[in-house]
Amino acid sequence: MAKRIGATTVAALLVMIIVIGILVLLIPPKDICADDVRGYERAASASLNVIRQNLSKIEATAGTAERLQVPAQLKGLSPTNFAALRACDTQCKLLGRCLRYVYLRAPSEACPTEYADYKTRVDSALKVLERLEEMAKKSEQVARGAESLGETREKIKQLESSALGSTGGRLAALKSEAEGLEERLREDLSYIDQQLSAL
Repeated sequence: MAKRIGATTVAALLVMIIVIGILVLLIPPKDICADDVRGYERAASASLNVIRQNLSKIEATAGTAERLQVPAQLKGLSPTNFAALRACDTQCKLLGRCLRYVYLRAPSEACPTEYADYKTRVDSALKVLERLEEMAKKSEQVARGAESLGETREKIKQLESSALGSTGGRLAALKSEAEGLEERLREDLSYIDQQLSAL
């Protein structure tokens, strides 16, 4: 009887080890950084949307010459176009694979190389997000400038069509103001275009 209990116990223990082994293999990898990466992608997408909205305001309020300067590359741009965000996502997956079978150890101890690489990629992604946020703010300023330019051009049209003879000085001042606003708008759009190209 003792042999029978021993054999049954060994068989049960063996089955239990096999079941635990199968469960460990079926458990998905630890997802310690995927939420962060998704957050970075959402933040990049939000900044791109703000830039797009502001540039469409510029297109609506500015003249033909300014419309041509609105960065065309922005139309097809998405968070997946940024190498830093893609690298961050890839490194997150590599870190997750490394940590799949690690228990009760910190990621920096269990997978030091993958963890260090992930942190480096996160720093790069954060720099991209910071620049996108800066461009979103800049595009808001540019949209306000384009709106001012549109208003100034409208005032010029009104003065030119009015029959009053004493509007010469005011008209010259408005034209000078419009030229300054146009120059500033061109510079700002060029800056946004350069920053997008650098990313």
